[in-house]
Amino acid sequence: MTRREMILSLLTGAAACSALPSLAWAAKTGKATIRKRTEVVNHELFAPAVPVEKAKGLYTGRLFLVRRDTGESIRIPYLNSSGEMDPSAWKRLNHFFRCPTTGRASSISPTLFLLLDGVHRRLEAGQRPLILYSGYRSPVYNRQLSRRDRRVARNSYHMKGMAADVALKDARLADIRDAARDFCGGGVGAYRDFVHLDVGPVRSW
Repeated sequence: MTRREMILSLLTGAAACSALPSLAWAAKTGKATIRKRTEVVNHELFAPAVPVEKAKGLYTGRLFLVRRDTGESIRIPYLNSSGEMDPSAWKRLNHFFRCPTTGRASSISPTLFLLLDGVHRRLEAGQRPLILYSGYRSPVYNRQLSRRDRRVARNSYHMKGMAADVALKDARLADIRDAARDFCGGGVGAYRDFVHLDVGPVRSW
């Protein structure tokens, strides 16, 4: 598959899950890296030749989220016109995803923003925000949760800034789970009130 064919395949959403590359983010270069089973191809997915506004079926370059614990919301373009992570947007999102008990913010993986954006877009959620149940967790907070609930991983991706627990008003959790699985971009787990998404190894539960 040529570079051009791969772009067209991604933008049309034609690839099935088994062939759909998951996206990792090379933060230092601002380039998306496509990881496809046996190959790693550096590729500027949102280069000027493929503007964000034309990336139909994948991402919008914007996020709309509401924190369940505080009710605060954020509606923000996180990619610039070249498809690179906007530094000021990243800083604001890092704060938004802060630990609820310590108030500490950490560096959130831009790949997670791509995944959240992609899921929101695939669900055709429009003006409905994703509800953030949990973003970054400090080690202390994660230990507290793991003592109360065995399902909380001791080495949770939340502590690495690579996970988010989300829901969406008027959307079934099963639909959120299935949309996330289609991206093959990491871990997906369905719980009673939310769906866990992370950009670690591809797996589901």
